[in-house]
Amino acid sequence: MAFVLITSSYVFAMANGEKEDTSNYGTIKIDNDSFSVKEDQLVIMQITGNVVNASGGVRISLFIDKPDGSTIEVKTIPNNLGEYSTSLLLDANWQVGNYLMRVVYLGNQVGTVTFVISDIEGPNIVTSSTIGTINIEKEEYFIPKNGTRPVEIYGNVLGYKEGVPILFFLKTPDGTIEDFAANPKITGDFNTRIIIRDDWTPGTYEVSATYDKKDLGKVSFTVNNLESSESEIKIPQWVKTNAGWWASNQIDDNDFVKGIEYLIKEEILKVPQTTQEESDAESQQIPSWLRKNAGWWSEGAISNDEFVKGIQYLIQKNIVKISK
Repeated sequence: MAFVLITSSYVFAMANGEKEDTSNYGTIKIDNDSFSVKEDQLVIMQITGNVVNASGGVRISLFIDKPDGSTIEVKTIPNNLGEYSTSLLLDANWQVGNYLMRVVYLGNQVGTVTFVISDIEGPNIVTSSTIGTINIEKEEYFIPKNGTRPVEIYGNVLGYKEGVPILFFLKTPDGTIEDFAANPKITGDFNTRIIIRDDWTPGTYEVSATYDKKDLGKVSFTVNNLESSESEIKIPQWVKTNAGWWASNQIDDNDFVKGIEYLIKEEILKVPQTTQEESDAESQQIPSWLRKNAGWWSEGAISNDEFVKGIQYLIQKNIVKISK
């Protein structure tokens, strides 16, 4: 019979409402154990601690038991010293009452702490961010048949501070929350990526972010079931290999365009008819986003159909000429 050994632990009441629990498996600490959520007031709980015998890439699970009996799972990754840090944005979607937070790592309970939300006012805590913006490339994606598919998250933060990362929280359709971080540039601009895998669950995913303990906002996207394989354009693997070479500057634009023209001429790659614009093809530059798409396509991160949309653009702009 499988079992989990839980050692005795000790809960300490800290100054200013802090609370900490420690065991043979590590520690957990929250910066406050009592919260009042007010309209237009940002409330963030900071969670820190450490785990023993940290194993690279293995996530820590923080289970939060809510007053209504449901449970939220938050996942975070410790550093190579076993230290971890994450935060929770408390808004009107939470409930008044007592909460129990349990930290589990490698099957062992690291510790538990309790906190209370005594009051919630207002239908929504933050309607817009005053410290920057967060955007998403598009709002609908399909689960890849194999490999991965990227979701681009980008934006800007005001009041850049060196060494301060942006904290992101990905909420999945089943309520699980996973955190990750990205560092903005000195200009405040940032760009990060979420990778959709072939084992993802269809549904709505929500990404929220904080910077310097302030709310940056949230975006959401929908992940749908795998597209029908019958509708997808079939393209030989060697073409994807060429696209990857072009994306990494191993072949030039002319070689890449000639390969695409050949596929269209041989009807291997069928592009729906578009109206070509009059222009001097030699003066046209292939846009940088197509090079990025070519790299993703060669890696299987985007579908054949998605890549063809970029080719359609080139044909419409008369950058790729189709032999009649």
